[in-house]
Amino acid sequence: MIDYLHHVPGRLRIRSRVFRCDTITTNTALRKLHAMEGVSSVRHNQKAACITICYDTGLINSRQIIELLGSCECMKAPTEMIRPVIKKQTNKTSDWRIGKEVGKIVFNILVSRGVTSLLGRV
Repeated sequence: MIDYLHHVPGRLRIRSRVFRCDTITTNTALRKLHAMEGVSSVRHNQKAACITICYDTGLINSRQIIELLGSCECMKAPTEMIRPVIKKQTNKTSDWRIGKEVGKIVFNILVSRGVTSLLGRV
């Protein structure tokens, strides 16, 4: 069973209880992953119960890695779960301009109130 799955093309991170307690299954899966063509690195973090696989997207895809882990009985999950993360694009220039305009307005209000209060005292 998968507790957590994170995928960015070229990097796949899977968290499962199997990676914490079942060392025989985990070691078998790690050996098979290292031997797989296109896999550049595999890291196992037993405390976090996860593995991180870096791979070449031109040679292999995430579905093949998931299928390999499924054949090792490390995980039982539908391959439809794997979707690349799409980062939200923001227009930082327009955010900066809006902040600048708000700052000008606030400054003008403060100056006009200061001048008004000074003139009221005279």
